[in-house]
Amino acid sequence: MTQAIIQYAFDPNYVLGVQNVQAGASVVILQRSMVTNPAQILWDINMFNQYITLVATLSSPTPLALTAPTAAAQTQLVVSNRQLANDLQKWTFFGNQSFISSVGAPGMVVDDKNRVLQNGNPVWLYPNNGSPAQQWILFQASMKALEEDLAEIEEA
Repeated sequence: MTQAIIQYAFDPNYVLGVQNVQAGASVVILQRSMVTNPAQILWDINMFNQYITLVATLSSPTPLALTAPTAAAQTQLVVSNRQLANDLQKWTFFGNQSFISSVGAPGMVVDDKNRVLQNGNPVWLYPNNGSPAQQWILFQASMKALEEDLAEIEEA
């Protein structure tokens, strides 16, 4: 398992996250400088079981996992309670870990909707076309390190 921020390769000032750490919350891109709670952006990447889970919820009996509610293109991604038999909560990485591909929806990847650079822009499931809107970078981090970084920013 790896704890990481998932940076948007098109503009690393944006990261994959949620505006609220709760079941059903939409997955969006967030401007790193606007994030005040590291729980919104720190993910546990488990390459073995293929879940991408919010680190802040790992100790919960039902951690929140990146989820495609359906296998259809243009489906808004959310976080929902992890279900062991749900392939729409399983993801693989390919292309030097640039693309995040759905196990339950073959050919579909995580995509910044319309490649918009705006805090809170939705992230959806979209057919893989190799566009910059579909490329992500894993940046290893920890909750403690993020909290320390935020504290330094607030003091400045």
